[in-house]
Amino acid sequence: MGEKKLALGDTVEKWLPGVISNGDDISIRQLLNHTSGIYDYATDGGYQGAVLAEPQKRWTRNEQVRFAVDHGDPSSQPGVEAH
Repeated sequence: MGEKKLALGDTVEKWLPGVISNGDDISIRQLLNHTSGIYDYATDGGYQGAVLAEPQKRWTRNEQVRFAVDHGDPSSQPGVEAH
């Protein structure tokens, strides 16, 4: 222990405190299998336009997360597969 490694059962809140409104309810596993309910920023026209406008830019984690959370609360409950 103490190696600061992620565990699949860890919550988003543990690693990104205050970033996602219901981060205590979302596990790392749910993020990885796309069942967190968080908006898929990669499908956002604004994100796609920004990437195309600056194809060489290295986007930070915070910038990428911001595209998702700017869409408001998660679109579904954690653990529910998106359709």
